[in-house]
Amino acid sequence: MRYKVIYRQWFVTGYDEAKAVLSSPHALTRPQIDVMLDVRPYTKLNHSTRAFLENFLVGVDPPDHTRLRGLVNRAFTPRQIARLDERMDTIIDELLRFDTPVRSDPRAAAADIDLGGTVIPNGGNIAVMLMYANRDPRRFSDPDVLKLNREDPAPISFGHGIHYCLGANLARMELRKGLHKLIDAFGDYTIDATQTEWKASLTLRGPLHLALTAG
Repeated sequence: MRYKVIYRQWFVTGYDEAKAVLSSPHALTRPQIDVMLDVRPYTKLNHSTRAFLENFLVGVDPPDHTRLRGLVNRAFTPRQIARLDERMDTIIDELLRFDTPVRSDPRAAAADIDLGGTVIPNGGNIAVMLMYANRDPRRFSDPDVLKLNREDPAPISFGHGIHYCLGANLARMELRKGLHKLIDAFGDYTIDATQTEWKASLTLRGPLHLALTAG
């Protein structure tokens, strides 16, 4: 964990430290959303899009967050999702750990937060780097190796604490079904890494172009 003066932000990269920030009642999301909407390109958004982002559940803090989450939480429980598909494998969690789709999660400290002796001061900006936390060698053996039989991968790709993604179980189901469809369509396949183009983003990870070859 370190403070970057150029960004005026604390970067949290450790697994345990990331979980501590994400579950801390003093690490708020709303201030970061407000800052984001005041810079380009968000200043050019139309009124309806800005209103959506301003009231998006991810950017709302308690007590409003608790109330809103309670309204929709029952639709996303593991039991409800399990009715649509069988239980997710640890393979899915390992894929989510190895290549984290949401790379960072911003917070703002509403009070001093002590992370293993390093204190993020009240008012400090925080970037919880999920992609690095999921590769923390203190938590995972051989973190840079994809192990589909890894025991208890437990990624924090969908966050942690009160802002844990409501759609996490649905996303896992979609990933499982997508992999089945891909294998049904292509059978064995290879990916040409030299022809793969990735999004240039510190937030979202994903390919813009992915070259697959069947067989």
